[in-house]
Amino acid sequence: MRRPPRPIGLMLGKRLWLSAFVALLCGCGSAPRAEQPFRMAIITSENAADTATRYQPLARFLEKKLGRPVEYREASDYAAVVEAMAAKQLELAYFGAASYVKAWQITGGNVEPLLTVVDNFGNIGYHSAMIVRADSPYRKVEDLRGKRFAYVDPNSTSGCQAPQYYLTRQGMPPAEFFGATGFTGSHENSIMAVENGSYDAATIWWNNDEFNALTRMSKKDMIDPARFRVIWDGPQMPYDAWTIRKDLPAELRGQVKAALMAFQAEDPEGWLAMTDGLVSRLVEVSHDDYQDIIVMLDMNLKQRREQ
Repeated sequence: MRRPPRPIGLMLGKRLWLSAFVALLCGCGSAPRAEQPFRMAIITSENAADTATRYQPLARFLEKKLGRPVEYREASDYAAVVEAMAAKQLELAYFGAASYVKAWQITGGNVEPLLTVVDNFGNIGYHSAMIVRADSPYRKVEDLRGKRFAYVDPNSTSGCQAPQYYLTRQGMPPAEFFGATGFTGSHENSIMAVENGSYDAATIWWNNDEFNALTRMSKKDMIDPARFRVIWDGPQMPYDAWTIRKDLPAELRGQVKAALMAFQAEDPEGWLAMTDGLVSRLVEVSHDDYQDIIVMLDMNLKQRREQ
């Protein structure tokens, strides 16, 4: 019987911290026993229902491979996944680059990136792309001075951290350049906010012309990509990482990594559901691959403190 995803709250409340503390007092340890569920969560790049549908086949596959229940936990935002990992309420997460770095920072390095994706063009990485409505007068970023700009989430790489960093380096710090900014909560929400006129522009994730936030929504008949125009894109950045807690037993971490690597060959239908057929394979990744993102987040934080 399929179990519904369990929600992760917006912020860790006292109850969550208390439960973690009590677990330590009871000698439960940080690693899940064989009879305990293995918990996983995904950062929200689309609506929660579609994200759950996309990743449930993988959860069931991991359950079979690990020989224990696997819980897919629904997250309300990026920070919820980061904080749940820090509180040891998760064993596995699919983080964006910035979210991974945040988790690494607040856990004191107690997370390990295992694998990332290679798209069908052989790219190991993606971009931040700025979109406007195709019927708008905006042709370049400079045209948006004083206009309304939508971020996705403070912990989104392509939807927040990258535009803050790169636009500032190009002489257009968003806090000064745009007339108003706000957060929408997901890439889908940002796209809809531009389409309905709530914002003049937004940045979204963009692998290539066939694999991006617009085409994913188009495949679900949610939007027509022809109604949008890309007017800016940033440099390539390291892609999302399947990330596990480092305090888990080495044997378990190895089993999880092996299971993720086997998913494509052993459950091609589930792999297709998860990737839309636009990912060619998973490859190993390490913390060193995210050094540029550490610099990006540090610079953005420094700039905010100076404002």
